[in-house]
Amino acid sequence: AEFTYVSKKGNLNNSIKYHASTTDENLKGSYFGINGSYATRRFSAGWRIDALDKNYQADLGFTPRIFNYDADNKSVTRSGYVLINPYVTYKFFSKNKKSKLIFQGFRFYHDVFLNPNGSLNDRNNNLAYDLSFKNTSQFSVTATNREVNLNFATNFLGSNFDNLPVANYNFSSATISFDSDVRKRFTYNVSSTYGEFYNGKIFSSNLSSNLRFGYWGKFNLSYGYNKIDLPQNYGKVDFHLLRARGLISFTNKLSFNNTIQYNSQNENFSVFSKLQWRYTPLADIFLIYNQNNNTNGFDLNNKSIILKLTYRFGV
Repeated sequence: AEFTYVSKKGNLNNSIKYHASTTDENLKGSYFGINGSYATRRFSAGWRIDALDKNYQADLGFTPRIFNYDADNKSVTRSGYVLINPYVTYKFFSKNKKSKLIFQGFRFYHDVFLNPNGSLNDRNNNLAYDLSFKNTSQFSVTATNREVNLNFATNFLGSNFDNLPVANYNFSSATISFDSDVRKRFTYNVSSTYGEFYNGKIFSSNLSSNLRFGYWGKFNLSYGYNKIDLPQNYGKVDFHLLRARGLISFTNKLSFNNTIQYNSQNENFSVFSKLQWRYTPLADIFLIYNQNNNTNGFDLNNKSIILKLTYRFGV
């Protein structure tokens, strides 16, 4: 059951949702949610509250954080949660006609996850200052403070390192980012983060570039770097992610999409290719090729060829 209200001017909207599920094993679960926003030219605010119990099953959707991995016992535990996600923005518009700025302003946005008993699981508080330019480019500075109460031992850097123990972690970081003029044929975006990470330090940097050729071609090259330095034997690693994408539209019905990726964390090199033919409205034929190789010796992990047909029946 869902109910949505939108004001006559459209600047206020709010939705209330309740979902219930029952599995073949007679496990009964539920989801309750409220989300909405209010906006004027200068000021905007939004809110979201999600409450999921551990037995809620959304076969037609994705329920994050329900499954939790215990690295010590190598087991998965289902756990419900409550998410509270408010945000507020305020903009200062430039009064100088010669200014290159359209507006500058603050953003406050927060994510708070609570355990079923009401105790804190995860808190992520962010304060950002944004500059938006007349040429559509944007620049942002963001300060982040996060607090995590680990309910289970965690390992996200690999089996060569010790598991992070159950404890309270409070850490802060800062991020700067820039997006170039989106009207141009060549565009790019760059961001960098430095600060604390659980009980150690992190430095990350991401660069993405796009080259667009009218209606028929779009190409993307991106690179991500993460350096994580945790004390003792919890992990010191450098991760690299390099990805190249290409989309070519031969006609308005036939297109070819290709992605090549190198991931040093998984020691994986992958190729994904998709040829799509829309032979009639809302009906497609897909020919997909997927291959994964280990970067040590370039041995083949797996590969597949998939032919998929979709057809929309009229009512």
